[in-house]
Amino acid sequence: MCSKKDYKNFNLEEKIKFWINNEINPNLSIHGGSITFIKIDKKKYVFLKFLGSCNGCSMSNLTLKNFISKQLLKKFTDIKGVKDITEHIRGKHSYY
Repeated sequence: MCSKKDYKNFNLEEKIKFWINNEINPNLSIHGGSITFIKIDKKKYVFLKFLGSCNGCSMSNLTLKNFISKQLLKKFTDIKGVKDITEHIRGKHSYY
């Protein structure tokens, strides 16, 4: 991906992807998980998908609401909200 110096030239989608990869995923990777950006809809909602041990984790809803959404909405004021499209399947891969 592009370097931090290119950030100011990114469009909103690229900025969100960069932010997820550099600010959110390093924290989630501690537990073997991550999120991926799916899309921004016309109403300015960001759709994300949990991967790895975040899929099926009983804390994923709190992680989304109290950690990811709050930071995303604060950082990107154009965004109206965040939605999780993950089909959570609890299993041995899940963190909690």
